Amino acid sequence: MDKLLVKGKYVVTVNSHNEVIKDGAVFIVNGRIEELGPGAVLEKKFKNVRILDAGESIIMPGLVNAHTHAHFYLLRNLGMDLQLLDWLKLYIWPALKVMDYEDSYWSGLLGYLENIRTGTTCIVDNYYTTGDQPENIDGVAQAFKESKLRGAIIRGYHDLRGMVSEEFLETKEQIIAEANRINSKWNNGNRFKIAVAPVNLLFSAKDTVAETGKLMAEWGLPNHTHVAESQSEVEHVYSLFGAGYVDTFNQLGLLGPNFHSVHSVCLTEVELELLKANNSVLIHNPTSNMVLSSGIAPIQEAKNKGILIALGTDSLNRQDMFEIMKVAALLLKVSTLNPTGITAREVLRMATINGAKSLGLDKEIGSLEVGKKADITILKVDKPHHVPLYDPISTIVYSASGQDVETVLIEGEVIYHKREYTYLNPEEILSKIKERAEALMKRIS
Repeated sequence: MDKLLVKGKYVVTVNSHNEVIKDGAVFIVNGRIEELGPGAVLEKKFKNVRILDAGESIIMPGLVNAHTHAHFYLLRNLGMDLQLLDWLKLYIWPALKVMDYEDSYWSGLLGYLENIRTGTTCIVDNYYTTGDQPENIDGVAQAFKESKLRGAIIRGYHDLRGMVSEEFLETKEQIIAEANRINSKWNNGNRFKIAVAPVNLLFSAKDTVAETGKLMAEWGLPNHTHVAESQSEVEHVYSLFGAGYVDTFNQLGLLGPNFHSVHSVCLTEVELELLKANNSVLIHNPTSNMVLSSGIAPIQEAKNKGILIALGTDSLNRQDMFEIMKVAALLLKVSTLNPTGITAREVLRMATINGAKSLGLDKEIGSLEVGKKADITILKVDKPHHVPLYDPISTIVYSASGQDVETVLIEGEVIYHKREYTYLNPEEILSKIKERAEALMKRIS
């Protein structure tokens, strides 16, 4: 029986009372939390166990990155300072057309490496490729498996002619067949699942969306898709379907607790009401929305309605959920001119328990509570930018960064400690990425 006692200056539980235990500890048995409490008490109670004494640190739930794109990490900083569709057409799509299995595998490892280093233990990774390279998803999945992260991969698709390059188009039959292949190969015994969903209604036909949506609901997997990311997209969806994004998805029967409305920048009051009525999830990606000048998502309105909100980094340039928490808080405050519109506690919940709930994992992860899996991030708080430390939750949201992460555990297993990886080889991954990037640029040109 594997037993581990993790001690630190503060244990931030993110339980229903947002309890914080000063000079606290977490006792883990076989990957699950058996007890929490004062460190001195637990150390006296449990003898002859391994002790991880983190010193001046905050012990907190592992972060949940609810939306990102691992295959874009190989394309980091390509085509910046452009509108969304220009960025895709001029830089991203040409690169994706020539990416292969090895590119996808190493790009995935790079992204997962960075997420682990910055305290994320669970990811929703949105992937898509050209129609003639279906095996690329297997490269991403293999990388995900080797990373030991928890979460989901969303295999996106395009099947509507008009706005997307022909190379990305697939038939409905191909998409359904691929969904079944992926489900059979990967959705057994791993810490992650792979779902299939439209990248965006702009590029998808109604009947395919309805059919894949029904499959995902039957399999208990998320319907995770880009929604109303910009006003121009909303107008185009209206021209295609005669209704807005959320209304169209509602008509097709996709709304429900497993529906992830990603970005959701340009939603109407009625669409927000539909998300709430169906217990659907809004995934907020503040830095991506800012870089692409997409706009500011109606987070205050969604929060007031009680819609579940989770946070994601998206693919734009850094995978640091601490950065995302701070930006999400500040953006809402400045956009509403209300400093009390959102609290550090609310933002931390968006990055932990809300993300877990969006995947149906809130009984297992997302907070530090007895019986849950020990997915834990340990944040060192002995630097000048943490001192003095009056409120550990405010410190997490407003002062900390991914660079402060000292240790990461997934299901009680230490996968990152003292800023060293216990399984992944960062030198090899970075070297391979540089090689792949140079070769990729030659193939594009």
